[in-house]
Parts: sequence; structure tokens; C-alpha cells
Amino acid sequence: MGSVFAVLQEWHRRGKPKTNETRHDFREWCQTLDWIVQNVFSAASLMEGHDAAKQRAANPNLSFLRVVAIKLNERHRLGQEVAASEMAELCLEDDVEIPGLSPENQTTEQGPRQIGKILGALFENRLELTFDEFRVARRQEWSRSEAGNSIALNRYTFSLIDTANPSQPAPTPVPVPETTPPPSPPIT
Repeated sequence: MGSVFAVLQEWHRRGKPKTNETRHDFREWCQTLDWIVQNVFSAASLMEGHDAAKQRAANPNLSFLRVVAIKLNERHRLGQEVAASEMAELCLEDDVEIPGLSPENQTTEQGPRQIGKILGALFENRLELTFDEFRVARRQEWSRSEAGNSIALNRYTFSLIDTANPSQPAPTPVPVPETTPPPSPPIT
């Protein structure tokens, strides 16, 4: 308790200052604590990362992708392209639940398909997605199935954003260029 009182005494001694932070419903409380965190403890803003956390809370698929990014980081796989099938294998090995699949369908057969749906919804028309300290880039190529149909193959590269360099501009989403599948072979 002595530490708490020492911090409050310092804040009071300096004139009970506040910041202009407005991203919380309890603004006066938040502005006061934000000032204390930044000026007494020399730490980052109290609300830093708050918007990203709100996004994740509102979107379980984004939370899932963050867990996959953390697992890839733990395995030193950042900067390497991975497919949905590799992500599914990682999830099964590390007991990470794939959203939208029942426990009996958490398999190498169903997992990649579900992960593809999740990533398709998250990326929409973008080639890049950023959240928290991670960036995920999507590369799409066209191939042919065994039946000769055109299919899109997506590969994803996870990387860390340089949080130590705050002057680095935040990456902006890049729209996916209009792509068309290769023409189907002629029917003979």
C-alpha cells in the first residue's frame, strides 16, 4: 500500500494532471491513470493496444489468428509461407481449437477447409492484415485440381511488426488486385 500512496502523492504534488485520452467510458479515471502511467512510470499510454483488444474480443476469428501467429513465432516459423493445412496441423499438435468445428471435426481433413474460410473472411479483398504486434501477408496463386478445374492456393507469411520503432508508419491494407483464374482446358 505504501507504493500506491507514494504514486498518488507524486501525482498530487504535480498538480493532479491528466491527459486528453478519450478512448474509455470512464474518461476522468482513464485520463488520470494514463498520466500516471506515462509520467510516473515512464511507460506506454494506458490505452495503447486497447483498440486491437476490442477488435479481437468482437471477432473470435481474429483471436484465433493471433494464437496461430504466437504458435508460429514459438516455432521460429515467422517469415516463412504457410498454408491452411500447415496451420491446421499446428493447431492439432498444440491443442488449439479451430473455431467453427466441433471437437470430433478438429482433424487434418476438416481443419484446413475451416481455416481457409476463417482467413477468407478476415482478409476479404486485402493482401495484408495487421493486428497487435503481427502482420500477415497473403499470396495467392492459381493451380489446377486433379479434375482440371482452376483452384486458388493461398499462402500466408506471418511476421512481427517493429514495435520498438514507433516512428515506423503503420502498414496500410493493400487491396487484392483483380485476378482471374487461368482458362479451363478445352473440352475435346
